Parts: sequence; C-alpha cells; structure tokens
Amino acid sequence: MTSVFWNAHEIIFINCLGKGKTINSDFYIALLERLKDEIAKKRPHLLFHQDNVPCHKSTKAMAKLYELGFELLPYSPYSPDLALSDFFLFSDLKRILAGKKFKADEEVIAETEEYFEAEHKSYYKNSIEKLEKLND
Repeated sequence: MTSVFWNAHEIIFINCLGKGKTINSDFYIALLERLKDEIAKKRPHLLFHQDNVPCHKSTKAMAKLYELGFELLPYSPYSPDLALSDFFLFSDLKRILAGKKFKADEEVIAETEEYFEAEHKSYYKNSIEKLEKLND
C-alpha cells in the first residue's frame, strides 16, 4: 500500500506500507504528523483532501487534522472510498507497473519514486485542476 501526498507543484512525500500491514488511525496520525513537517519545509499552508476510509475519518484522525491546522476540503459522504485524485495521479503508474514482477518492496518503491520524479510539474497542476472541476 502506498500513500502519496502531493499538491499542484510536486510530490510532498511518499510512504510505502510493508506487506501484511494495515493502516489504522494511529498509523495515519503518524503520517499526518510527517506530512505537516514536510509541508512546513515547502509551503506554509495547504488545503487537505482525503477519502472516506474509516481510519481517515476516525475521531482520533480528525482531531489530529484539527490540531495540525489542516484545512480539510469537504468530501461527499456518498463518494467511493477511492479518492478522486487517485484517478488522475495513479492511472499511468498502474499501467506502467502492470504485469511487472518485483523481488522486493524496495524495487516497487524505487520504480514508483522514479515515475513521480520524471513527471513534469504541469502533471500535478493539471491533476489538481481536474480534481477541482469534479468538486464544483
């Protein structure tokens, strides 16, 4: 499982979860704390958009978002668990990785990071604009 935090300019950071592990509220809270640190290095304020996965919407996670000062964008309660941004951010990556065999998690992580590093900055801006149109 890979969590990608990004904005209209770049990938902020990527976190890969090892095989057999799951994301729970405590793990997600730790990701949010790391995200806040990464954002502080790059930008003073960002809007935050997440899906409706239970650990993202848990009382603990929502309290952490509030504590960290994130401005959470609304997400329709009837939307699927898949974040709308996934359609724009991961579609090409899924196509590139399809059918490949990897011997270790590190190989998948390296290829994913290379993919995002190779993308032109307009890729992220265009994806954000598509996401904004869907939210209008």
